Amino acid sequence: MILHDRIETVQRIETGDWDDYGNPIVDEVRVPTRAALQPMDSDEMTAADPGAQVVTRYRLILPASSKITARDAIHHGGRTYEVHGDIAPHTIRGRVHHHEAVIVRTMG
Repeated sequence: MILHDRIETVQRIETGDWDDYGNPIVDEVRVPTRAALQPMDSDEMTAADPGAQVVTRYRLILPASSKITARDAIHHGGRTYEVHGDIAPHTIRGRVHHHEAVIVRTMG
């Protein structure tokens, strides 16, 4: 498996404290790793609205040693992508070979 891209996984870890609204306070820890990003698709609203929303999805392939959850994010090329759904471990002969996830970037 060839992992050409250098990314950072943004691991969101709850501190155990709560904010004034009752939400958990989260620290972000960035962990550099190798990955492969493959474009999947993009959705756009009508061009009549200059503030139209664009949603772009990528398939993210990570090494088996990566620690990532559906609450985490990915930082790559100056952009932040949210993990969308569960992380899928791919196995060969009963061992995890790599992980795959769908990541999403929304603009507008």
